[in-house]
Amino acid sequence: MKKYLITASFFGLFLCLGNNAQAQSNADLTIALTDVRTIAISAPSVSIPFTTAAHYQSGTFKDVSSHVTITSTNKYAVKVQAATANLSFGANTIPVNTIGIIPTIASGDAPTLIPVTQLSTSPQDIATSLAAGTLSTVFNIRYTSTGGAEYISKPEGNYTVNLEYTILPQ
Repeated sequence: MKKYLITASFFGLFLCLGNNAQAQSNADLTIALTDVRTIAISAPSVSIPFTTAAHYQSGTFKDVSSHVTITSTNKYAVKVQAATANLSFGANTIPVNTIGIIPTIASGDAPTLIPVTQLSTSPQDIATSLAAGTLSTVFNIRYTSTGGAEYISKPEGNYTVNLEYTILPQ
């Protein structure tokens, strides 16, 4: 009986050890990064009021806080261009090159900022990052107008032009 008990104990121990056997397998994890750039404009309509003689003589400006927000996973350039060579009010026009754009940083990483003194229909850099991307950079924009002869003898009204902001890889 003792012999059977020892044999049964070894058999039970073998079953217990056999149930604890381990198996293993591997899996590869891949993170697939893509180059991402986004740009958003907070105020799609900006108006520079001309309400005094000084505005017509020397120009004026309009500050728009937190106007442009970008994200870029790599080096980038932010550009601006006018859709047409003139601001228009019916058949009346004012040259777009009398408008300037001055960017400043509201928050985020600070790229190289480039003021545009004369808008044009060609893309012009307003910010470049040669070192790295950014999770979020927000720009304040000052829109300037020169005033002067181009603004005299024009009918009262809202002269408009569409501006396109673009973010591109560097």
